[in-house]
Amino acid sequence: MKSMLIDFIIPCNNPDKNWSYQLFRNIDQISNLLDTVELNVILINDGSNSGIEDKDIKFLDTHLKQFYYLNLDQNMGKGFALREGMKISNADVIVYTDIDFPYMISNYIDFCRIILDKKADIALGVRTPIYYTSIPLERKIISIIFNFALKFIFKSKISDTQAGIKAFSKDLKQVFLNTKTNGYLVDFEFLYSLKNNINIRYSFNTIYIKNSTKVSKLTFSLLFQELINLFRIMLN
Repeated sequence: MKSMLIDFIIPCNNPDKNWSYQLFRNIDQISNLLDTVELNVILINDGSNSGIEDKDIKFLDTHLKQFYYLNLDQNMGKGFALREGMKISNADVIVYTDIDFPYMISNYIDFCRIILDKKADIALGVRTPIYYTSIPLERKIISIIFNFALKFIFKSKISDTQAGIKAFSKDLKQVFLNTKTNGYLVDFEFLYSLKNNINIRYSFNTIYIKNSTKVSKLTFSLLFQELINLFRIMLN
């Protein structure tokens, strides 16, 4: 009998074609490999103006055992959308990732098991050097800045805050809900909020991007806004 619950919290904005089937397929694979737990999907439509149709939501509602859908009227950003999803989460383990599940399924399984087995309070991904050779220029720029900030702030304990997968125990949910960042840097703020808690147990895991994953571009205006967010977080 399944007793533990994992919430997959997934924000999306203007997803690609066939996204709903791919989402179901990824969750189904994970569920089959984690057959002693229940998986719940909380999907947040972050103000999409294309890509999400009623048939997609009906398909997921029909084929996923546990599915919740939240619709935001306007695009508020990754951080805002994730907090909205976490407000309704009651799971033992929380996982959040991108709509396309950009990493190997085995990575998601490992992250879930680490938290389920209480080997750590939070599981973080560490991207390989190959990842950085395939990303757009603006992402390379912000990665360089982040790496410098991480070495300065976290004293090398954490080397990557922006990988698109994280898993943690329900005990850390309120810490995430206390974040203020609406954009991509919510990951950084979340981990920054934990940095002085010496009792937090971290698990660092190499993650491998799928060949089919498309790395989206960041506009320089968004890049500038995220840099402002970075300095705001560090000064608070």
